[in-house]
Amino acid sequence: MPCGLNLAAPKHLRLQLHGRPPPPTGGFEQIHVSYTGNANELSVDFVGGSGKTTVWTSLDKKVWTASPATSFSHPTIGYMSAGLLRFPGAAAGAEAYYMVGDSTANSSTFTVHPTLARSEVFAVYGDFGFANDVCLSDLIAEAAAGTFDSSLHVGDWA
Repeated sequence: MPCGLNLAAPKHLRLQLHGRPPPPTGGFEQIHVSYTGNANELSVDFVGGSGKTTVWTSLDKKVWTASPATSFSHPTIGYMSAGLLRFPGAAAGAEAYYMVGDSTANSSTFTVHPTLARSEVFAVYGDFGFANDVCLSDLIAEAAAGTFDSSLHVGDWA
């Protein structure tokens, strides 16, 4: 298991972070960004730090805006935190920057491309079968027509 929670394992082996030990105090890893659906806003979650963490955002790497992140203690890996990356005034397609930190250290600076209006259309489907599929040809036709932006399969293929 490269990364994940295994409740059957002994407590000290339950969470494996890509085979690495938890980050040292002030260190950050497992930094993930996702879209929130709001204009010029992204969600970020990460592991590490002291528990009093901050999310920093900038449009030019000169002026930085600080926002507190919400943190909670995990018995195996230390602190896990989540926050929002807000980029008011960002032009569509423009680069923006963020980092996470606490009173002892900051992460590297990362580059993102926030967008002003994001209205993704997802096709979510699951438990498809090749032998008795009743809608696979429709799904392929809709994908070719550009009806949706992304697809997500949940389940198995029978």
